[in-house]
Amino acid sequence: MTMSTTKNTTSMRGQDTPGEAWPELTRSTKTIVVVDLVESVRLMQLDEAGVIDRWRRFVHEVRSQVLPSLDGRMVKSLGDGMLLEFDSVPGGTAAALEIQRRLLAGQPRGPRDVPLQLRIGMHHCEVVHDELDVYGSGVNLAARLTTLALPGDIVVSSEVREQLLDGIDAGIEDLGECWLKSLSEPIRAWRLRPAAQPAGQGSSLSLDRTELRASVAVLPLRTLAGEQPQLMLGEFVAEELTTCLSRVPYLAVISSLSTATLRQRVMPVADIARSLGTRYLVQGSCALLDAQLRIHVQLVDGHSQAIVWAGSANGSMAELLQGQSAAIAELSSQLAQALVGAEAVLADTRPLPALESYTLLFGAIAKLHRLSPDAFADARRMLEHLAERHPRSPIPKAWLGKWHVMRIGQGWSPDPADDGRQAAWQTGNALDLHPEHPLSLTLDGFVAGYVRKDFATAEQRYDMALQANPNESLAWLFKSAMLGYRESTAEAISCADKAMSLSPLDPMRYYYEHFAALARLLAGDYAEAIRLGQKSLQGNRTHASTLRVLVMAQALDGQIDAARACAAQLRAIEPQLTVSSFRARYPGQQQGQVDKLTYALALAGIPP
Repeated sequence: MTMSTTKNTTSMRGQDTPGEAWPELTRSTKTIVVVDLVESVRLMQLDEAGVIDRWRRFVHEVRSQVLPSLDGRMVKSLGDGMLLEFDSVPGGTAAALEIQRRLLAGQPRGPRDVPLQLRIGMHHCEVVHDELDVYGSGVNLAARLTTLALPGDIVVSSEVREQLLDGIDAGIEDLGECWLKSLSEPIRAWRLRPAAQPAGQGSSLSLDRTELRASVAVLPLRTLAGEQPQLMLGEFVAEELTTCLSRVPYLAVISSLSTATLRQRVMPVADIARSLGTRYLVQGSCALLDAQLRIHVQLVDGHSQAIVWAGSANGSMAELLQGQSAAIAELSSQLAQALVGAEAVLADTRPLPALESYTLLFGAIAKLHRLSPDAFADARRMLEHLAERHPRSPIPKAWLGKWHVMRIGQGWSPDPADDGRQAAWQTGNALDLHPEHPLSLTLDGFVAGYVRKDFATAEQRYDMALQANPNESLAWLFKSAMLGYRESTAEAISCADKAMSLSPLDPMRYYYEHFAALARLLAGDYAEAIRLGQKSLQGNRTHASTLRVLVMAQALDGQIDAARACAAQLRAIEPQLTVSSFRARYPGQQQGQVDKLTYALALAGIPP
């Protein structure tokens, strides 16, 4: 379709014939949308009557159902296109996307029916218009932009793109500098897609960041100081919450730059979640009074719009400005635990095929660390289902390797040697898929060190993981154990503390505290080992490895009665434990430390 325009005129009135006034002209800034029917000549030759009928019906649908709600005007329709005018870029964009959607949804499915396809061009510019037509070079530019569009595409100018929010108004793809007919210089052009399907989504490499991590966005908080809204304070608090939540494993946290764009837009919760591509939203308010900050937040499920959790905290403005707010840290910890808990509940109440992939992963990890025999078996089943669903993702295979190691460590393995082989096979498969995947490298190192007692390979894996991601907290954690087994206890403590600092809000915090207690035990700091061990047990009283550390620390500290009471709890979980079985599987069995540790177990009443 070629869209022609008449010559601009500065006169606001004119005469066509004596006694007849021309329509009044006005000048204003508008969004121009040009719709072109692809290969209209060929379509007419194939089925003239059918194409004309379908096109007329579609034009009527656009005029009567699409344009009124978006303040649009159909300037004119031709046999192979439409010229539309809008007051705003978002309105024109929404109309263009809806026009493409409706045409696709309304295609007839008969074997002889010829599919209709559209190209759309958009430009935002100053135009001259009357009640019948619109004039100016900007109209021609919008028409020229359609020539860059593939069938089903929408191509827009930079003037349009500057007023759109990527991922909210539309998914936006940069086409670069493009040459258009009759223009002496190239122009920058952009392709639009529906916001729910931005360019590049669905790549297999994105599984780690999207499908296997629950997404959450912290919206700018409403802020009142006295009676005056303080928007910047609300954004600052939201940014601090975002920073804290970003340290939590298995969460994909939307950037504060993205969420800040919503502060001037009134949208339903479901639309915000869909626009940001997230399941969960954090929203709330904060107030500043006499340098004291009061924060109230809610965790909202964007799908059901239900409030999952709500909480409040008080803190000082000085701490917030220094990035050391205890209130922010506490709220972030509670938010993370509530989110993980909500997903674990879903994993318990729905059949596996109906679950989101990140729900499966959260549920499996939660059950893995719940350390009851039934939950532990469920965790394996869920991870295997996840591995089948995502055969190219290393994550479920890496966690399956950890499952086999934990079964050995918990004393539940009927054949530790076989579980060791299974663990190595799973983590090896994970690395075959993604040789530089930090989590897979970390868990493969864990298998090498704990099962095979191959500390050289374990250290290499941890170092590779940390080179790929210096903030991989599990790599620091497992490296601390490996160093402790090799009697490099000062370095072991340093690595354990590093892991703790990198994952202060981890829902499985007890696991980190266990390794920190182990490092202190091997360094001879029994009092601190006892303190950390007891703290770990507050998070999970069925973790056999923590109970063993606590038994040995208490015995070596001279607290024999406490050690024997703790040993009784340990034997209830691991009834087959003996001093000799511990020695056989202990990774540091070649070091002198094993004699001291087995002596401590014997003092506590563990049978030989």
